Amino acid sequence: MNSGTYRPVLSELWCHTPGAHFPLGQIAWAPIEESINGDIVFDCSFYAGGPADLPNLHEPITFHVKKGVCFKISGGEEAKLARQWLDSLNDPGMYHEAHICYGFNPGARPSGICVEDERIWGVTEWGFGHQGIQFKAGGVSAISHLDGIC
Repeated sequence: MNSGTYRPVLSELWCHTPGAHFPLGQIAWAPIEESINGDIVFDCSFYAGGPADLPNLHEPITFHVKKGVCFKISGGEEAKLARQWLDSLNDPGMYHEAHICYGFNPGARPSGICVEDERIWGVTEWGFGHQGIQFKAGGVSAISHLDGIC
């Protein structure tokens, strides 16, 4: 995996505007998408919307990825549910890797709430689908976004 030299690493350390901010304890970046190859095993939680919001996984969901695109989803019943939901969106962009986050909040615990789960000390969170412009990356456009936590 290659992150290049021009893509930023983002964090929530600077809260200079009034209003809501995410809790501290996570960095995010978007590697060069085509450099991502291998299996990503989500074993904590999986947030894809609708029936594929799975806050407490009972079995792993594995994304098989080649050149930044998930070409196969394997696992048990929860993986089948995730695959059916993503297929029902009828948007190939949902299978494109969008970003990676690393959690480092020592107080975060598996809670079934995405913004806490993705900040658990030592987890990685992999986003697929729509990619925000803040990543200064390839700019994947998709109907939605999912976050899976390992």
